[in-house]
Amino acid sequence: MDTIEQYKIIESQDLGSLAEKVNAALKEGWQPHGAPFIHVSGPAVACCQAMVNFHQATSAEIIAKLRRAAEIAFRRGRTS
Repeated sequence: MDTIEQYKIIESQDLGSLAEKVNAALKEGWQPHGAPFIHVSGPAVACCQAMVNFHQATSAEIIAKLRRAAEIAFRRGRTS
């Protein structure tokens, strides 16, 4: 399971500039989290998009995870 490492909300006054900001964040590895939303408070309008950045497992973490899985499978094979 991927773990969210960072969370941020991108905010803009219009959808066009929100799209530009979201596209820039996508190029940096961020991913949208849920749908965009618009908040209106009197004459003020805020277009927002929640973005998340997932933890990227290192090679050492991947190897450790595979090693644990192999040890569990080996133990199951010995007790069957």
